[in-house]
Amino acid sequence: MQTPTVAQWGLSIQHELLKDTVLTVSYIGNHGTHLYGGYDSNQVDFRSNGFLDAFKAAQAGIDTPLMTQIAKADTRNTAQVSGVAARLGCPGTVGPCQRS
Repeated sequence: MQTPTVAQWGLSIQHELLKDTVLTVSYIGNHGTHLYGGYDSNQVDFRSNGFLDAFKAAQAGIDTPLMTQIAKADTRNTAQVSGVAARLGCPGTVGPCQRS
């Protein structure tokens, strides 16, 4: 079994265009590899669907196909999310510019 990994990164650039006006451009991203495959272990009837027997066998150190399916790191299970955001405003503020 391979260890699941997730990498995250981000970059922000700010540039003052005019007095009290800043442009901020940000990029964020993450990428996951070797994420666990899916199995609905929250099923109501876990006694008759084979889960309980497989779990007890795994506790005893016996390898079962169901437990292998649940714990297996499937290299097809990857995730990647990226995003870009831009903001035009006053330095150090979240809302609109406040003029005095």
